[in-house]
Amino acid sequence: LPQVHKSISSILEFEVKSTEQKSLTTARVSAVKALTSLLISLDVKGRPIQEFAKLTIGMFNIMAALARTQKDLALEDCIEKATQLTEYRWNVISPHADKVVQLLVKIASHQDIDEANRRLALQMIVKMAKHGRTVLRNLGSVGTDVIPIAFSYLKKLDFTLEEWTARGSEGDFDEEDLRSGMETLDYLACYLGGKVFFPSIWAIIRPALSSKNWLDRHAALMAICASCEGCAEVIVTQLEPLTRAIVSLIDTDPQPRVRWDAVNAVANLCREFSPALQQACANL
Repeated sequence: LPQVHKSISSILEFEVKSTEQKSLTTARVSAVKALTSLLISLDVKGRPIQEFAKLTIGMFNIMAALARTQKDLALEDCIEKATQLTEYRWNVISPHADKVVQLLVKIASHQDIDEANRRLALQMIVKMAKHGRTVLRNLGSVGTDVIPIAFSYLKKLDFTLEEWTARGSEGDFDEEDLRSGMETLDYLACYLGGKVFFPSIWAIIRPALSSKNWLDRHAALMAICASCEGCAEVIVTQLEPLTRAIVSLIDTDPQPRVRWDAVNAVANLCREFSPALQQACANL
């Protein structure tokens, strides 16, 4: 193990400073794969894992370098391995949570990085929230960066109105970025809880509902649906004004897709908050 540690360490430390050659990129990815496999296989209470855990900062530096140079295939491998490490050895990731989230935010919002990798970055943040709820609740970047980025994915639509109409009620979930944004918001709401999550998402939803851009209104309604389960204890106190704002779009919005979103949002509220919704909105 000492020799393995030395070999991995030398690659991680050297590669970040090296020129971008294909063989060196391959070595980077191999080092990341070896490190994650060892960390997952080693006894969590043994000294070896503690020594190898110190090398994880090098792994994230490599991911940052791959993102900067847009080496998508190598970056994909590294994100997948880092996500696997988060699943099985959260205690190794936890000390670096703030830096890792900032890195993943950059990847998820980088327009020149492959779309699949951007979605993988959001998935890893969700995985971090699952295993480190307390840690992520205390990271300001979740509210200021992660949630707005996930919301922006709700506006990345693949289909024309005609194509979306032809696909029927499940058309929304055939659009990969939209689905990724919905899943990210849904899981973050559940893992972080309404008291932490809802103020950040509501600050985005509220002005978006009356935006002149129909994509903003669409995204706001989808975000409400995604937040219902995790933020139930907060939303239940806002049912009447929230439902009123949504219902008004059913009758007045000129965009068919937004009208459908509004109907869908009301259906979600009915499912999550019956009979409280009927009582709050009896005179609506």
